[in-house]
Amino acid sequence: MHRDEFGEKFLDDWLNKILSLREELEAHKTRRSAFSGIGAEVIHWELEQRKIRDIPSIPTIARILFRYGKTGNKQGHKGNGKKQPYPYFKAENMGELHQTDLVGPRYLRGTGFIHFIRWMLQGVLSGRVRLPTSSRFL
Repeated sequence: MHRDEFGEKFLDDWLNKILSLREELEAHKTRRSAFSGIGAEVIHWELEQRKIRDIPSIPTIARILFRYGKTGNKQGHKGNGKKQPYPYFKAENMGELHQTDLVGPRYLRGTGFIHFIRWMLQGVLSGRVRLPTSSRFL
């Protein structure tokens, strides 16, 4: 969108809508926005959900956000800090630590859906991973 084609008021309205929606998403004002992103794709989707017509494209929204310094995480990367140690499982002997992944559903031809359980055993001292040769079905 160029200012010559659409006029000053039209672009200012879109800028205000996009930037205010970005601030709303950053503040997590609604339950839906509490778990959503804050990028151009999410802003475009939110405008569609609000039944707003003639929405600018996602790259245009991204350029507007970039131009006004609204890209990236405003809060910065939150580290764990030195006060609280990172939680971990301390395994000293083989067989003390196991990991199980539930993978699925997977749809295979000729069947319904199948859930797989994958067992993974990790050696404490060697760091090697052993995957079993067979899978179990649920």
